[in-house]
Formats: sequence, structure tokens, C-alpha cells
Amino acid sequence: MPPVVIDFDKVAEVGLKGVRRAAVFMGLGLNAAHDPAFKSYQLSSIQNVQTKMHMELIPSNVNDDTLGHFKTEFGAWIIANGLREVTERYAVFLDGIHQVCQFVACSKQKLEPTAAEKRDSTFRRKGIEYKLQKLDLRFGVKPRYPDFVVSINKARNCLTHRLGKVGSEDRNQGQALEVKWTGMDFQIELESEKILSANEFFGVVLPEPGTAQLKFIERCKSFPIGTLIRFEMHDLAEVCNFMLDSIRAVAGAAVQYARSVGVSIQEKD
Repeated sequence: MPPVVIDFDKVAEVGLKGVRRAAVFMGLGLNAAHDPAFKSYQLSSIQNVQTKMHMELIPSNVNDDTLGHFKTEFGAWIIANGLREVTERYAVFLDGIHQVCQFVACSKQKLEPTAAEKRDSTFRRKGIEYKLQKLDLRFGVKPRYPDFVVSINKARNCLTHRLGKVGSEDRNQGQALEVKWTGMDFQIELESEKILSANEFFGVVLPEPGTAQLKFIERCKSFPIGTLIRFEMHDLAEVCNFMLDSIRAVAGAAVQYARSVGVSIQEKD
């Protein structure tokens, strides 16, 4: 019997493609929302050639305040849909990883096929937090910051189901929803070991020699109950990059699980 080939890169691409799509679509949408010159908001007029009737869904001559309101709401809508794309594709990616890990376990007689089928059916119906917990419990497969992924999914749920207004069901830290991810900061460490951030050394002469370095930093935005979730474009870019890293980490952990039970993994050239 020929060996079974598992393409972990193909499994990961489901999630990676979803995050890249969301990044592009949020960029297109938010750039339009923030561009003062972009004022085209009409979907289409409704016309009937026979009766020569003409109807507009929305008036074509709204004032600047109303147009500004349209664009603010559009920006929030774009973010909600972008994060939904990110998290839903991530969940589908986790389904694929779970299925592969179960296949590996069955191939090594560590799991009965009937039990695997039942577990997989339940797994696919659950949310991201459950999926992350079960992957870790069953196979030791997890991202570097599972709680951060869960917090991003909580923000997505709030934006989708409560129009971004934080409710008691969204909170994960006291009376607030804390959304976390990792970003990169450009720093300089002086010989005296003092650390200067980018806004402290650009355009100024350093008092002493130093070493430039990129450092991964934990980001956190806290939204108390009753407030609206708001993200800047830079935040969203970092969130997307964080989710890409999370997908790669989970895929890598799945490869290590397969190796740990004796499955030979062939590296790609």
C-alpha cells in the first residue's frame, strides 16, 4: 500500500488565505471610508423603462454630516465583516487540523475510527475556544497565545451580534472586554541599557551609542461594558499578522504531534 500523504501546507492555506483576504478587503473598505473625496454611496437607482418610473433607495443629495455618518458606520461594518472572515476561516482551519490529527492517531491505533468520527462531528459544531482546548488536550496542538485568539473572536462576536457595543457576555477581564494580540516595536537599546521607543529617537541625536532592534510586544485594548469597540487600521494590520503567525504555529505543532507518534514527515524542498 502506498504511503498516505498529508499536505499540512494545504491545510494551513485555508486559514492563511482567509486572513489575507480579510486584510485586503478591510484595507479597501477602510481607505474608502476615511477618504474625504470618496462620496459615492448609491447602490443603484431603480428604473422601469415602460413606465419611466425612477426610484432611489437613498436620497442622492444628503448633507456632509449624514454622509459622514454613513462612512463611520461603513467603517465599523467593514471591521466586523473583516474579523468575521478572519475568525471563521481560522475555525475551518482548526477543523482541518483536528481531522488530520485524528487520522494520524487512528493510523497508529491510538484512536478508534468510530470514536474519531463522533468527536470530529462535535468538534465542527463548536466555537474557537472549544476547538483550541480540545486540540491541546487531545494532541498537544495549540498556538503560542490561545487566549489572544479567543479575545479576538470575542470582539468579532460583539461586533456581529451587538453592533460593537460591549455587553456583559463579552467581558473577559472584570467589567471589560480585553482584546489582545502581538505587534512589533522598533527600539534602540543604549549602552547604558536604557530602551528608547521609535517616537523617542526619530529626528534626534542619540546621547550615546545604541543597538537597533525589533521586539515583539503584547498589545491590549480594553473596552468596558457599554462602550463601543474601535480599532485603528494599524491595530487591524497587526491583528491579521498575529493570526497568520497563529495559523503557522498550530500547523507546526500538528507536524510535531505526527512526528511524536512515529509518523515520518517529508520536508518540502
